[in-house]
Amino acid sequence: MNRSPDGESAWRRHEVASSDPDEAGEDISRRYDSKAWGARRTALEFVYRFSRVGSDDMSLHKTRFDGHLEGPKLTGDEVLVSWNSRGRGVLDIGGADLRVEAGAPVLHPVGRDYLFDYEDFDQNLVRLSGSLLRSVAGERHGAPVLLRFDAGHDPDPAQLHRWWRAVDAAARAAQRPHEVNALRAQDLQREVAGAFLDAFPHRIEELAPGLSAGAAGDRLRRALEFLHTNAHRPIETEDAAREAGLSVRGVQEAFRRELNASPTSVLRGIRLDRVREHLQIADPASTTVTAVAQQWGFAHLGRFAGAYAERFGESPSTTLRRASARRSGARG
Repeated sequence: MNRSPDGESAWRRHEVASSDPDEAGEDISRRYDSKAWGARRTALEFVYRFSRVGSDDMSLHKTRFDGHLEGPKLTGDEVLVSWNSRGRGVLDIGGADLRVEAGAPVLHPVGRDYLFDYEDFDQNLVRLSGSLLRSVAGERHGAPVLLRFDAGHDPDPAQLHRWWRAVDAAARAAQRPHEVNALRAQDLQREVAGAFLDAFPHRIEELAPGLSAGAAGDRLRRALEFLHTNAHRPIETEDAAREAGLSVRGVQEAFRRELNASPTSVLRGIRLDRVREHLQIADPASTTVTAVAQQWGFAHLGRFAGAYAERFGESPSTTLRRASARRSGARG
């Protein structure tokens, strides 16, 4: 496998090429922090070429893959938009597949795991960090916000042209990344992020309105944002305290004072909300309440079911059955 290391500029370049399916699968597994990616040959001679240019906030990816590729993409604090110029692609989100059509940008599922299933394809992809998008959205809204994205919904046609223009400007700059200084990188990244927010369906939720002003309120907002964006991970109160620059006792007291709740109960509520969102769009033929609950960190299913019913006034299985009825009605 041939590699080129990252450079020293504001934007870094990374390239990989291989003619061996096992090497390609291992490289992609490392990139997506998963050991379950598999690559195999098709009728074409096997080719894998991957390049990435950008920063932690935004990067542009190009992939040529002559072969079959499949594997899991685990939930992370990032947004991915891709489009193919060749080949077949399916994003499997538990029965509600997103089919990738040539030339049409697809917003990948956000906040839930999914599976890639691609074959003999050329792909372009834009990766935007959650922190960049929240920063741009927060400036527009005038307060810290959370973003909820609707994968599978078509982008706004009137705004899509601006998105393409912003991505094209970034792609042209990426051809000479050593000339992209920090200020230029920030401008390009924020333009792409702003165009994305205008074009792709999403919802904005203000992050804990009414918190105290000043440093204390800012620290609590950082802790809350950390809980929201990392709820899919095995985090603890200590992690939120560290992010906020507080002691464990300090963050617990801040939550009690401002929210009349503990960090643990707030995190549990966030996770219950994510479970409900997942069950509301799930396909019961391929999804179980147990699997979704465990994905969001609920190991004791009896306590989970009780907490879910208390929060939403119905059992999780009822939510899933209603999703089934909606899907049946849509098919009819």
